[in-house]
Amino acid sequence: MTPRRFPFFYRPRSASIRGAGILPVNGPRTSQSASLLLTLLLLFIPRAQAHDSRDSITEATLNRDRQRLEITLSVHVTDLELALSRSLDRPITLDQEAAATLDPLIMEYLVKVFHIKSGQDKPLPLAWVGKEPEGNAAHPILLLHFEVPLPEAAASLTLHQGIFCELHDDQINLVEFRDGDRKLTLGFSPQHGARTIPL
Repeated sequence: MTPRRFPFFYRPRSASIRGAGILPVNGPRTSQSASLLLTLLLLFIPRAQAHDSRDSITEATLNRDRQRLEITLSVHVTDLELALSRSLDRPITLDQEAAATLDPLIMEYLVKVFHIKSGQDKPLPLAWVGKEPEGNAAHPILLLHFEVPLPEAAASLTLHQGIFCELHDDQINLVEFRDGDRKLTLGFSPQHGARTIPL
């Protein structure tokens, strides 16, 4: 199935490592420790350099003709792999998982962290559309496409975008909501709860 390409807002990110440092090594007794440290750095720096920002960007477009909220969520691949690995308690590498297995795993995670309500306690169901890669090998990004069927009489939406907040205390999730010519940008972090959007 070819995913529907929703409008998408993307900003390039820096490749620098935030807070990187070098540990001092002194004397022959530390040669083994230095060798081990160097090995670990060589193993893990490529992943660590994938991005230095803790953010995601969501575009949510209200389609009144279809009575649906069409959503594109941009995430760093390394963050998604880490979130799925912790959630499932096993290592997850996206390019080694079959789509038939991976898509339901992503959707199961999204249901836990991305909530949209319309006047009721239970979140509205999320409908998976598809995913597609973005960015490049140094900065792999994945676009997640899904949508939310809305009640016809909905007067407002309550949104909570908590993706990766369980991973990073400094996570920032931006949501750009569009309804025709109207545009609203919301920010979410581990310290912020749900926001209400009047329709």
